Order: sequence, then C-alpha cells, then structure tokens
Amino acid sequence: MKKRVWLSMLSSVIWTVVICALVFGVGFLIAKESNSSDLEYNALDYDVQVLDDGDLRITETIDVRLHEREDSDDDVIPWKQLYQTYTLKASQLTNITDISVRNLSTGEEYAQTVPKNPKYLSTGEWNKEYAKHWYIADVTSGASSPKPYDPAADGLESRTRAQMGLDEQAATASPDAADDEDDLERPRDKDVEIGWNIPATNSAKSMRFEIAMTWEGVATEYNDVTKFQWEPFGPENMTPIGVVRAKVTFPEGVGEGDSWAWLHYSGNSTTKRIPGGLEFTAYNVRSKQHLDLVAMMTNAHVGDVARHVDGDAKQWTIDDETRQEREWHDRQHRRAVIRLCVWIAVAIAVALLSFFGIRAALRSRRAARLTSDIDYWRDVPAMTPGAAAVMWTRIGRAPSATRTSREMAATMMSLIDKKYIAVYPGEAKRYAGIDLSRVGAADIARLLASDGTNPRKLGKTSTIVLLPRVFGSTITDGYGGAPELCRSEQRLLGILREAYERLHTPVFDIKQMNKAFRQWEDGHLSVELFTEACDDECDALGALQGASPAAVTLGIFDIVIGVLAGVYFMALEGNVLLTCCLSLPAVFCGLLSCILHKDFRITESGQRTIGELVGFERYLEDFSAFADRDVLDVTLWGRYLVYAAALGVSRKVLQQLAAAYPQVNDAAWLDDNAAASGVLFWSARPSTIVGASLGSALAGGSFGAFSGGFVDFGSQLSSGMASVQSTISAAAPSSSSGGSGGSFSGGGFGGSSGGSGGGSFGGR
Repeated sequence: MKKRVWLSMLSSVIWTVVICALVFGVGFLIAKESNSSDLEYNALDYDVQVLDDGDLRITETIDVRLHEREDSDDDVIPWKQLYQTYTLKASQLTNITDISVRNLSTGEEYAQTVPKNPKYLSTGEWNKEYAKHWYIADVTSGASSPKPYDPAADGLESRTRAQMGLDEQAATASPDAADDEDDLERPRDKDVEIGWNIPATNSAKSMRFEIAMTWEGVATEYNDVTKFQWEPFGPENMTPIGVVRAKVTFPEGVGEGDSWAWLHYSGNSTTKRIPGGLEFTAYNVRSKQHLDLVAMMTNAHVGDVARHVDGDAKQWTIDDETRQEREWHDRQHRRAVIRLCVWIAVAIAVALLSFFGIRAALRSRRAARLTSDIDYWRDVPAMTPGAAAVMWTRIGRAPSATRTSREMAATMMSLIDKKYIAVYPGEAKRYAGIDLSRVGAADIARLLASDGTNPRKLGKTSTIVLLPRVFGSTITDGYGGAPELCRSEQRLLGILREAYERLHTPVFDIKQMNKAFRQWEDGHLSVELFTEACDDECDALGALQGASPAAVTLGIFDIVIGVLAGVYFMALEGNVLLTCCLSLPAVFCGLLSCILHKDFRITESGQRTIGELVGFERYLEDFSAFADRDVLDVTLWGRYLVYAAALGVSRKVLQQLAAAYPQVNDAAWLDDNAAASGVLFWSARPSTIVGASLGSALAGGSFGAFSGGFVDFGSQLSSGMASVQSTISAAAPSSSSGGSGGSFSGGGFGGSSGGSGGGSFGGR
C-alpha cells in the first residue's frame, strides 16, 4: 500500500506541475493582454541631477521591446521611429535643451535632423537618409503635422501660477500677486516631441538608447524652499514599462535634513534616501499610469531660479502631501484588508479542503483494504468469469484498460470449457470438408501436425465453431447435458450467433468475423450489454459498495480554488509568490485527494469473497512450489485457466502448470489425456494461442464496425515581495499611518499627477 501511496503522490506532483504551468500561462496571458502594446519598455532608468538653478539634467536609459506589426493585408509594418512627448507649461517646464541621443546597442551617436513622418517614405530611403538621427518637434497641433521646434527661440517664458490666473494656494501667494500681473498675457502650452529614427526593424526583443536633455523652468523658488514636481510620464502614456529605476541627486550641500520628497505612484514601488539625493523603483507601469516626484529643498544651496513666488511653501506642501498620502493609505488600507481577507480565506479554504480531502481519501483506502486476506484458495471462485474480471479491476489489481479483453477472454474460454463452442488455430478454410462439430481436438492437432504448417502462421487467427448445443440441437454431442449459462456467457454467445447469421455458417474465423461485422452499426450495443451483464454479476455478489465521493468532491473544489486563485494572482496582481504559496499546494492536495481516493468499500461478506479470489490468484501463481500436488485434474485446470484469463495471469499460470506437470509439454500426452478439455488442451498444445489473445481481438476493435462506439522572473518575484510587504503594512490600522513627512521612505502612494513633463512614449 505504501508503494501505491508514493505512486499516487508522484502522479499528483506531475499533474500539479502540468496544471500550474497552464495556470501560470493563462494568468500571464490575461495580464499581458490587459496591458498589451506593440511597443514596450523593458526597463527605464533615470539619472537626474538637480542643478543649482533648479533645472533638471536628465539622462535616461531606455530598453525598448518592439513587437511585430501587420497591416490589413498581413504585411509586416517595420518600426522606424521612436519618440517621447512632453508638455511645456510656463508654470512648470518652459523648455527642453541640450538634447543628445545614443544607441547603446550599437554605440552610435545620433545627429539632429528635421522631423519626418516615416509613413510616406520607403524603407530604403528611410534607412539611407533619415535613420540614426534625432529630432525635436512642436506637435501641439497633432503628431501628424509636426512643426520645427528651436529650443533657443521657441521656449516659454516662465510664469507663476498666479500670474497665469491659476490658484497658487493661499499659503504660498501674495493676495495681490495676480492683480499685479493681470496685464500679462498667459503663455500657451506646447507639446514637444523628442524622437529618434532607427533603421527599419520588424521586431526586437531589446534595443537600448541613452537620451540626455535639460529641463528648464521646472522649479519654483518660494521664500522658504525651492520646490518642483517632476512627472517623467503621465496619464496619457500608453506604453507599458517593466521597471522604472531613478536616481535623483540634489545640488551639492543639500542633505536629508534640508530636503523633502514624495513619490506619487499607485503601483508597487520602493523609495530610499542616498547621500546627497534619493532613489526609487517602480514596478510594472501600466498604460495610463502616472509617476510624479515632488521634491523640496531649502534655498541655501540654490540660486538664480527662474520662477519666484513671494510666499512660503514648505508647511503647506508637507500638509498637502501628508493629506494625500493619508487619504491614499486609507484607501489602500481598505483594499489591503479586503485583499488580506481574500488571501486568508483562500488559505483557510485550501487548508480545510486539503485536510479533509486527504483524510477522506485515506479513509476510503482503509475501507477498501482487504483485512481477511487468505494465503491460498484452491477452489474455483464462486463467481462468473466476467464478474471475476470486473472485481479484479475494481479492487485495483488490474488496469481498467484491459478489463473488457479479460472479460471476453475468460467468458470465451468458459464457453469452450462448457462445450458450447470450440476454437481451433488457423483460418476456417483449412478445415474445409471436416465436420468440426464431431471431430475431437486431438484429431485436429494431429491433422495440423501432419500438414507441417508453420505454428506462427497458425497463431495469426483462430477458427470458432458453434457446437450443436448452441442451437438447442438434440443431436448427441458426446458431452452430456448442456450446462447452464450465466447472463454474460449468454450475451457473448449472442455476439457469436450474430456472426453465424451474417456468415450463414457455424464455422468461421476471426478475419471473417471482422468482415461480417464491418456493417454492424449496433454491434457496440451488444458489447455494452455484455459488459453490463458482467457488472451486474459482480454487483450481485454484494462484495463491494460505492464509497462516499467526499474525497473527490473536496479534491475538485481544492483544485478549482487553486486554479482560480492562481489565475487571479497572476492576471490581476501579477504575484508569482502568492501563486506558488497558495495555488500550488491547493492543486497538489486536491489531485492527491482524487488519486488516493478509492471509489469502493469492501463489505463484511466481501472480505471473504475477495479474500478467496486473491488467495486463488496467489495459489495459481505459486502452484509449482507446492509439494502436495494431486494428479493433474484436466477438467479442474480447464476451469482454473478460465479464471486465470479473467485475472490476466494466464501466461504465469501456464508456466506454473508446465513446471508442476512436465507432461503438459508432451503433445502425445495431451492428445491422449487432455483433449476433453478444450481450454487446457489448446492453451498447452504447442503452436496454438487461444485465451487472452482471442479476448483482446474481440475487445480491441479488430472487428471493424463491430467496435463502432468503443477510444522575466526575477522582476516579478521582487514585485511580488514588494506587493506582499506593502499589503501587509497597509492592512495595519489607519491611525498608524500619519504620512512620511517627506522623509522619502515607505514607498510611493497614489497622489496627484500634473507635474512637469507629463510624458508619453510611443513609436511609429
């Protein structure tokens, strides 16, 4: 039993791997489809230096992935141009200057050119004239009609929000500031596109570029601090980004004690302080998801800032960011509590289903265990051969795939033993002119031997003879009264009679049956009736009862919860860790419950019945080891071989028989002493194979129509850990979260967008 349990566990492991691989795949595809894009950033790295005047010198390293695109005619559309779009505003970002582009994959430095739409240029012309260049364009009127942009002349003049007629917050603006500037015209916002032309590329897993630029007019100087809000990409960005890493360095002399910062990002992120600056990482940026960095520093280390507001901003900003952070954490707290409740509910459900499922399965195995095992049983089992074959399959002693062949083989041999049919080797035409209903087996054997026929050729098919008693004939056949047939024997005999009616002869071979049954569309129904008869005969013994399906039911629920949870964790949360910790055990334990489960229990009377059958099989397999053997009883061994076929041990039993009684290897002895038992005679007689091979032919569909109805992991794991940690932390009571106060710790939060830049990325 231990061996079978280990095999069940091994089978569960294999199927768990298969199912969970499918779950991972489905979840990944769902997540990818919901955030799919022909162009993706594998990674985006920023190195930002805050200059003394508050401008930002930005160097970004882009790792872009290009998927193959096709037009309506299924022709591939090559990629020729990549770009980033930013919004210039007089109050936030007034100009972008000092641009350079370098292809890190090839080491080439790109030169500046005029903007050009690649749609109207051939690939050859594009690669020759325009590729390996960068441009900057004014796309305020739309990307389809770009206008030249000259940073030296087209930048905006810096304005405060109050000067532009916008609210500058009461704590940071003089009440008369807007009135003093009412006569100033408000500058118009501009959208600028920085693009770089690449050689025509159908697809690429990775292309790396370095873009350097200076953002002017980003910061605003107040009486107490200098502040900026940098938004590298905003809600208009449709390009997914795998991971964003940024290092921001403040002007020399600015430290943690005189600077404050907050990260606005609603996804999983980490933040930390470094000497002279800060670092942050944002994972799995989806389409339309913004990222903003709000930072302040004292005015002691900055100067010549282009924009100045006569007012204080430090405390107002801290209060406002604290409010946004608290509101965000409150929302996240509620969501995290729900998520934790879901996780806990799934974990509890999995634990309970797994425990009770496996317990029920083990109980079913105990109920199906044979407790009154009989060492050896010499009598013929008190059941029909078909019932024995069914019983042997139900208790797991033989594979279900061989059941029908064993049923038919044993029942066929029983019909031979009861003298209803005879089976001889070879084709029927070999016996033309011979009345096989009256000729003995020994005479047939001697006839075949005298012909010098190759035994292997004889073994290719068998001839079946329906003897007179099949038809209720009163002709004396020399075998006495006809023994009663059980229902399964009657059903199989009915199949043979169908062959007789179609061939119009009681003598036919397997090949002829094949041909005759090719048009028998209802033949499978007759075989089903035969197998049902075998089932009924087994049920009539009362040895087995159906077991409670609790283990299978609990196991299936366990698997379903594991699969659904896995798809949810992968598709909606992108969390590999939770999938491994909850889904894998659920699927494994559910499968183990189903595989360990036994669908039957042995009754009290069945302990004796099955014990005798097990003892009988053991007796046959160990027969040659007995020293107190009687004289060979040909008739008894004929019945033994019938049940040996039912149990699928015919070959072993014949080997035991030959070892115990060497005379069965002597053809002459068989002719003189065993001819009366067709089963024993033709099982032992050289050059003849009946038994299981015949049953296999019937069950295996060799009768043609007769058988009609029957046949990037590291990033994901890091993100998963960050998500778990973030969720558990956020699930703490709200009172424990009073905001970071600008210390830049504890990760980002989903604060407001609208910072400088508002970038969006794309390609064409």
